[in-house]
Amino acid sequence: PETMYGDAVYDTTVLSGDGSSSSQAVYQELALKPVRIEPANWYVGGRLSLHMLNWKNKYRATPDSDQLNKEFDHDDYTFEPLFGGGIFAGYHFGESWRGDAEFGYITRFTDSDNGFTFKLSTPYILANAYYNIHNGLYIGAGLGLAFPRMSMDWAYFVQNSGAKTATSFMGGLSLGYEHYLSDVVAIDFRYRFAGFMGPKLTRGVSQTDPLQ
Repeated sequence: PETMYGDAVYDTTVLSGDGSSSSQAVYQELALKPVRIEPANWYVGGRLSLHMLNWKNKYRATPDSDQLNKEFDHDDYTFEPLFGGGIFAGYHFGESWRGDAEFGYITRFTDSDNGFTFKLSTPYILANAYYNIHNGLYIGAGLGLAFPRMSMDWAYFVQNSGAKTATSFMGGLSLGYEHYLSDVVAIDFRYRFAGFMGPKLTRGVSQTDPLQ
């Protein structure tokens, strides 16, 4: 909400005996006119983000007689920082409710361990709904799809089968604060807790020692 001001001009006149008039006093008064300016119904924007990813990679060799040692059958990743960004477009349904469609991208994570190289990047699309609690503080929820792309490389893997993209449901809950810098420009700070499932990737193993 903004406050606008308007100028009110007052002119006091005095009638003389012959019917003519003369201006005796002219002054201006700054009149306070509170006016509530609502945000435009439609809005667009962009977002930069820092993602703290947590997930586990599980490994299994076939046939079962070739099962990997239990100590090395998984990798745990905790609070891995990745940058990302996105664009969105939405609509205000009133003073309290708004919703938008968001397209985002989480940049690629790369990890090399014991000769294996693992890579993961994730574009996603979400439909979000937000409720304004008080003075810009809001909560929200989103539902959509993630498209995580994973690759895993090793010298003994058969070539040309090293990457796969999955389609997974994605959901999240948000808590944020929105502040209007002007009638049409706002800044937004948000924390979101979200999750999705990754792809299952099968790689063939070469029977020839690649180092020979």
